[in-house]
Amino acid sequence: MKRRQGVLVLLAVHRLAFLGLCGLVTVLAPWYEERRHADWVLALWETGDSFWGHFYTWDGQAYLTLARDGYLPGDQLCAFYPLWPSLLKLAAPLFGGSAALTGLVLANLFAWIGSALFYRLVERRWGRDLARDSLWLWLALPGTLFLGFPYTEGLFFLLLMVFWTGMEDERPGPAAIAGFLLPMTRAVGVFVLLPLAWHLGTGALRSWRGTGAGWTRLPAHLCRQPLAVVSIAVVAGYTTYFTLMALWTGNPFEGFAAQRHYANQPSVENIVNLPGFATAFADIGQLHGPTDSVLDRLLFVLLLLGLAPMWRLDPRCFWWGLGAGVIPALSNWLLSYQRFVPMVFPLPVVLALWCRRRGSRIWFYYYLGLELLLQAWFLVRHMNLFWVA
Repeated sequence: MKRRQGVLVLLAVHRLAFLGLCGLVTVLAPWYEERRHADWVLALWETGDSFWGHFYTWDGQAYLTLARDGYLPGDQLCAFYPLWPSLLKLAAPLFGGSAALTGLVLANLFAWIGSALFYRLVERRWGRDLARDSLWLWLALPGTLFLGFPYTEGLFFLLLMVFWTGMEDERPGPAAIAGFLLPMTRAVGVFVLLPLAWHLGTGALRSWRGTGAGWTRLPAHLCRQPLAVVSIAVVAGYTTYFTLMALWTGNPFEGFAAQRHYANQPSVENIVNLPGFATAFADIGQLHGPTDSVLDRLLFVLLLLGLAPMWRLDPRCFWWGLGAGVIPALSNWLLSYQRFVPMVFPLPVVLALWCRRRGSRIWFYYYLGLELLLQAWFLVRHMNLFWVA
């Protein structure tokens, strides 16, 4: 108990240190003032204060706009999922009516709790040492930068950890609530159905084999799994998303239609367009850019290399890696890919295992240091309106 309390305190210090570093960058930011007038992302409607503007660049500004104006037919912001902006609007009265302050507080609060649940999940399954290494490798990933900003990362990861813990413990209530909310937070939320299907299927098979009944009895054993209701909750959550979009814009697929306004025009059709993906993958133009990033492609290769170890770790981890890591890469041709990688939480576990099996801590510190350098670079870029994700 004391050890977990220590982890909570350490993670709280980490979040405060991150915000302190952001404040330092805000004061010292060298490019911000010259770029703020030329970039559409900084018409900060709430305060007009350049301090808030540093925290609400790019998608952060979009979520603030949605919290104020809602979803409008034909608007490109319909591509963003509704739970986070709705939460900003609902919780703003608790923070003096400031949606900007609300977003920062809630994002970091959710990130703090989600990180602690991640540590607890790995510790229970694979031990304290691996949990510690996995946690720090995960927090240092460049994409976890957005846990501290008013993006969806903090909320989504917290819901994911609640879902996964509920699945591990066979607790339908928490898993169903999280499963219902995940598809309304980010598009990849619906893919929790993949590890859930494996979990339900293997459980049904064990139960069915124990009875010696015929194949016709297998569906009955599937329906009797404690978590069977969770699959219904996930589908209901995705259905609710389409229903809300229909009510707000008149078109349940308005979010999909809005994707045409964005680079690479993410779509389901892209998933099967393998020649198109191969062409996009080979289009490397700079270290990090919207569509031609070297780093995004390296992260994708890293994830592909981690799929087999994920299967050995737990087949459910593999299915989540496939749904949250591979499918998004194919559907949007690696656009903003570094934001998807931290949601594939088994990947830092696999990397931590690999480092430990090398027999020397130098590998762990090497990868940790490399990740931290990239994250620091991304932090300065993001708060100065340069593209990160």
